[in-house]
Amino acid sequence: MKRYHQLYTDIANTLTVHRYEYLGISILFFIGILTGTIFATTSDNYFKIRDSFDLFWSAYPLQSASHFEILQSSLLHYLQLAVLLWLSGWSVWLLPLGVIQIIAKSFRTGYVVACLLRAYSLRGMVIALLSLLPQNLILIPALCFYGVYQISFFKERRYIAGNPGQHTLKRQIYRRNAKVTLLFLLLLFLCAWLESYVVPVLLHAICGIV
Repeated sequence: MKRYHQLYTDIANTLTVHRYEYLGISILFFIGILTGTIFATTSDNYFKIRDSFDLFWSAYPLQSASHFEILQSSLLHYLQLAVLLWLSGWSVWLLPLGVIQIIAKSFRTGYVVACLLRAYSLRGMVIALLSLLPQNLILIPALCFYGVYQISFFKERRYIAGNPGQHTLKRQIYRRNAKVTLLFLLLLFLCAWLESYVVPVLLHAICGIV
């Protein structure tokens, strides 16, 4: 119990100390959503997008992929994302990886939601909420937190490199990073589970409305 309390304290301290970094990441995230929305609403391929959605929904009830197969695919995607974010904390040249992943995720989210709204109006909003909201309620805050945390981890590693001999502090920094990374992976697993076992059930229930 004491370990969990310490992890909670570390996370709370990180949120407080790096609040401006979190604000910056949040702004970038919303810029990505806005950019994706603009691209979707100004696209000249509207009819192709609409036809693709119609084909997807007409075939969706017939899809034969099991929940476990969807889980495997989702886990692979999220693990790739986690590796890129984790790498961003180990080199100044890799730092942009985290920011790029967050912007790319926000762009895709904005693009898909805008396309659904453009294709199906209010029905598209319902589809977007049911298909994207469950996992993104967890994924988006987790991405922003872990992305900023890796920037903090990089700064701490630079401090240790410039002040050799602080072995205790070094162990604390690496141990804390391992705990936060494990927590992030657990949250990603939860997102994958929602995508695999909750979202398909919701989509099957509403696929007849489009």
